[in-house]
Amino acid sequence: MITTPRRGPPPRSTERSTTIRAMVVRIAVVALLVLLSGTARAQMPPRLARALASPRYPRQPLLSPAGAVGAPLVWARHGLGEGATICVIDTGVDPRHRDLRDADGHTRIEWLVDLERATPTGDHLELEARYGVAIHARATIDAALAAGTPLPGDRHGHGTAIASIAAGDDSGGDTPGPLAGVAPRASLIVVRTLRADAAGFEDDDVVRATELCFALTDDPARTVALLALGGHDGAHDASEPLSRALGAMAREGRALVVAAGNDGDRAIHATGRALPGAPARVTLHVPTPRTTDAHWVAMVVRGARDVSWVAPNGTSLRAREGEIAMTGHESGYLLLDARDAGAMRAVVGGGGADAMLHAGDYELVIEGRDVPFDAWIVEARLGATLGTATLDGVHVVPGESVTIPATTPEVIAVGASISHAEHGALALQARDDGSATFSARGPSSAGRPRPDVIAPGGFFAAALSSDLEPDDPWNLIGGSRPVLDRRRVDETHLVLEGSSAAAAVVAGAYALALATSPADLERDRALLATTTDATDATDAWTDTRGAGVLRVDRWLDARLAPDVARAIDPERSALSLTRTLALPRATDVHAIARVIDVDGAPVHGGELVLRTNGRVLARAAIAHGRAEAPITIDAPAGERVVIEGEASGIAIGASAIDVRVDESARGIAVPRGGAHCAIGARREGSLVWIVIALALLARRR
Repeated sequence: MITTPRRGPPPRSTERSTTIRAMVVRIAVVALLVLLSGTARAQMPPRLARALASPRYPRQPLLSPAGAVGAPLVWARHGLGEGATICVIDTGVDPRHRDLRDADGHTRIEWLVDLERATPTGDHLELEARYGVAIHARATIDAALAAGTPLPGDRHGHGTAIASIAAGDDSGGDTPGPLAGVAPRASLIVVRTLRADAAGFEDDDVVRATELCFALTDDPARTVALLALGGHDGAHDASEPLSRALGAMAREGRALVVAAGNDGDRAIHATGRALPGAPARVTLHVPTPRTTDAHWVAMVVRGARDVSWVAPNGTSLRAREGEIAMTGHESGYLLLDARDAGAMRAVVGGGGADAMLHAGDYELVIEGRDVPFDAWIVEARLGATLGTATLDGVHVVPGESVTIPATTPEVIAVGASISHAEHGALALQARDDGSATFSARGPSSAGRPRPDVIAPGGFFAAALSSDLEPDDPWNLIGGSRPVLDRRRVDETHLVLEGSSAAAAVVAGAYALALATSPADLERDRALLATTTDATDATDAWTDTRGAGVLRVDRWLDARLAPDVARAIDPERSALSLTRTLALPRATDVHAIARVIDVDGAPVHGGELVLRTNGRVLARAAIAHGRAEAPITIDAPAGERVVIEGEASGIAIGASAIDVRVDESARGIAVPRGGAHCAIGARREGSLVWIVIALALLARRR
């Protein structure tokens, strides 16, 4: 085992040069550690080294397909998105793809920004100098397309697919083709935010890219930014710098649509306390890797200072605050990086076919004197495995799998439903409520209602980047030609699934809305939630569906309708809580009300009053059919608290929450909600995989 002392956290600066110097130093330290480890098999991949050198584990592109929400019917009334702009912050774009060109072959990309290449084009000298990026204007892109000269492309493929879902044309003619996106006449701005050899999107780059979106557009009020990316390295309560920056932009009226994530019901989060003489133990189950390339599972542990790994064969590794430690484990390696105060990066990995990580249960041991901690799986790169990396133990909590920055309360966070469940041999599963089993579950750790809504997220066709190299393991198909063949629709399209697709659908729908009237973000978000398919449901919000499935027609019509006060319909109105379980004196619970009138329209004006046992808990203004308020659960353990809602004096429903015993003194985490949501489809899928695995084992014998 090799340990290196911490030399202090890298300085945080807005200057890009300072950030780059700090990252180079961190990468050099990690590289030196690998060289000193003395084992050729326990080598750290360069992408992982760069990820560990980042202040936050990079956010990941969230795979997704094209979406269809009855858009042609909406186009007849609201147009095709002319005059609106969608800014795609992603892995780049293939500007040669026909889906992103008009009938004359000209590009529909107004601006193409490359964060990696700082050589200015001269197309926007002010912003190129301010941000240190290369910016290509539409005329420059057209000239390059005509001449066949290189442009910033999309080797990963995610950005091209996402752009086509939101705004693809699929025709090359005057009429959108059968695989068109939601807003096929909207303009595009694309910011290539994924750097070469990076493990994901750096938070600082995401913020800069979002700022560039609204600095480049001609009309910020008719522009929506699409962020189909996310990760779990952070507090999940909007306190992270990325969330604070995006939240500030949204409060200025900037429309931001963010994918909620694809971790669904997976056990990826553990929380609790490490007590004197009773360390907390979290088990990481690693399936057999199915790849010949470098592979790993990365976790982040926050709050802990003294953490150890124990491998299935008993090999152990320990690191204290300020250290980075690494050791070989059979043909793989264990790694602990504790150089950042308050955040430990814990990794198990292998180097390839001749240095394969062993499957089994790895134990993370957290020690301390009454030390609270949160542990998250932030990335599992193991290839096409039977099953996924998951956590186990008394500290594992369900739900709260929405990724950062979708946990930011001011942005529009989008989960996924299933509208096309099969494509050839590929199949998707849905929960009983229609949400995709892969779609992230809320709420945020602060009890905020995340996601806002869900939208179709698979299967649908999306543009295939011509820059994608089928054998590159870092692209959106994992470098597998057989996977690409199974997903092909034609030579220029493939099918995908994920919350990114759902977010692209909502961004495209927002562009259709912005083509008719500029953004009014607070009103638009409220109407989005109160015009879904669930306006007659008994819940105003659930942790799997949010407020329900997007209804583009209802949303766009409601935006153009006047806000009027009518008689409230208590049967169509509803009240929900973001949690079903809480501790005594809990403050991480929010109440959400949907208030609908007798004509089925959202009610604007009036006050929501929340009571329990006749006592007023909270009040909130009703705006555009929606009201939300944080509440404190002031009740002893063992009680069920029933909270009743009144909208302008009309009873609209009640919701209950059970108060549990606080077992944190024994280090045990208490589940905080989501128990009412059915996950039966997921269990059936797990049984199928068990049967397949047993059959394969019997055949091998």
